[in-house]
Amino acid sequence: MSQITEKELRHLEEEIPQHAREALKKAQQAALARGSRVMIARQGQLVEIDAHGHESLIKEIEQPLQFTIGQKFSRA
Repeated sequence: MSQITEKELRHLEEEIPQHAREALKKAQQAALARGSRVMIARQGQLVEIDAHGHESLIKEIEQPLQFTIGQKFSRA
């Protein structure tokens, strides 16, 4: 049984966001292909998309918070 190095582990962890984006895109495409609808948050809006590509505004939402790596956050 081989041991994974710290460098290899960091590399694998760095790939997680890209794999998550790809999985989400595939899930959305699969849902739309079977005639379901999907909801996405985009530019301060919650939007529903149907299988034909028509979009409906569900509601206005707050913009997501932006953080940098290592930044600390606490709720007041």
